[in-house]
Amino acid sequence: MKTIICNLPAWLKVFLYFVLLTAARFVAGAVPALNDLSFYLSVSLLLSWLFLWAEGKTLKTLNFIPVCSSNWLQLLCGTVGGIL
Repeated sequence: MKTIICNLPAWLKVFLYFVLLTAARFVAGAVPALNDLSFYLSVSLLLSWLFLWAEGKTLKTLNFIPVCSSNWLQLLCGTVGGIL
């Protein structure tokens, strides 16, 4: 599986990611208990980890941890914008 995903072009990986997120939305629609923000966050984090694992990387390579105060502000603004 690692080599299959690793050899795909980037646009196809993004398309596959969103197809799987859409499938998760249908699953959450069929099971009302799963229709929650934490479910979608878990699915997207798991998919991100799987795609990174296929390329031999970890979640740390995303550089998600802010290092200075302007990065924290950008993270906050992005989170609020995403929620809206």
